[in-house]
Amino acid sequence: MIPNNSTGTGANDGNCPLYPGAFLSDPLQGPHTYRTVDMQANGIFQGYRWYDLHGKTPLSPFGHGLSYTRFSYANLTVTPNVGAMTVACDVTNSGTVQGDEVPQVYVGSTALPPVPLAVRALAGFERVSLAPGQTKHVTIELAPRAFQYWSVAAHDWATAWGDRQIVVGSSSRDIRLSTIDAPLKPAAEEVLYLLAAVQNVGPGSGLETKVQDIQAAIAAGTSEPRATGSLPSRTRCRR
Repeated sequence: MIPNNSTGTGANDGNCPLYPGAFLSDPLQGPHTYRTVDMQANGIFQGYRWYDLHGKTPLSPFGHGLSYTRFSYANLTVTPNVGAMTVACDVTNSGTVQGDEVPQVYVGSTALPPVPLAVRALAGFERVSLAPGQTKHVTIELAPRAFQYWSVAAHDWATAWGDRQIVVGSSSRDIRLSTIDAPLKPAAEEVLYLLAAVQNVGPGSGLETKVQDIQAAIAAGTSEPRATGSLPSRTRCRR
């Protein structure tokens, strides 16, 4: 184990062994810096993601800020879009002086992630200035990248479809609102999923041709097949 503190004994004090500020293998060498940390060793689990993964409580959570006032959150709404999402809530200055707050949206992992995903990953934030007693309706757009991972096989970004925990907080550990939802799939991919689920069920053997048509449409990069009976372009199925 790489020592985590000034004793050089490798005590498990909760600090990530590969993190700026943690001591090198010999405490006389001083602490790690961004130049000495091998970022590949922890992969995507850097900073607050490492603490979340290992259940550690940092002294100052990611996104934490000090203020002379207090803020309350309410009325969370989530609107799924194709591959993306819109998150909104009300933020109220419940204190006695004016102050700024930064509501942050974090996206959780799917139930069966295709690759290791963060327990919660920052997906968007907005800064608001509020007078005492004032409430603002805050809307934060989550881009498709918030639901994607890097596919080594495809050498491109890919969406990890499925339900996610969507949380809004004052920091990565100060969670105020939470719900579960998922971005919408493009119609062609959703129809493919549904048809594949009922293949060879009862009279459904005739669906094989439609499945192949949809697969060909996706491979060609078109939004949906042009065959008779395909969904209109505006149709989007919820998944």
